[in-house]
Amino acid sequence: RFAGTQGAQRHHLSLLETIDALPPHVDLLIHATAADARAQTTRAFFTAHAADAVIFEKILFQTIEDHADIERLLVEHGVRAWVNTPRRCWPDYVALRERVSGRGPIVMRAVAAAADRMATSAIHWLDLLSFLRDDRSDFRMDGRRGALTPDHARHPGSLELVGHLIGLGDCGD
Repeated sequence: RFAGTQGAQRHHLSLLETIDALPPHVDLLIHATAADARAQTTRAFFTAHAADAVIFEKILFQTIEDHADIERLLVEHGVRAWVNTPRRCWPDYVALRERVSGRGPIVMRAVAAAADRMATSAIHWLDLLSFLRDDRSDFRMDGRRGALTPDHARHPGSLELVGHLIGLGDCGD
């Protein structure tokens, strides 16, 4: 199917094991490392390479400092970036979007299973809410009202959040 699409001759997909094996420039970098190594490997990539765009896997980075540092790096290099949160592509969510369109604020209450934890799941629910509201809303997050506490994560050396997190969108969602 890919070979039959218009412009297929211009596309090339490389699945490589080291950053050094990459060409000096890539159109799109899909960065799917473990979160604890992602900031370090992002810095390593941009030390010797360039990209027009990056798709990161969630969770992005492990520290606030890494988020700020990589944001500066992406701006400095003029790179557009996205976080892969694919739930918005699921057919049931597309149908739900059509059902709730134009009905006013959406109130979501998501309960994460003990193994999923809050920080691991929250990005999906925020992205889904943004999708259902046609991306019209910025969100302010507040963890002060509930007991938002760190806990051990599934991944060694990582922390997870448990408790209550309240988000309020500009549209009242």
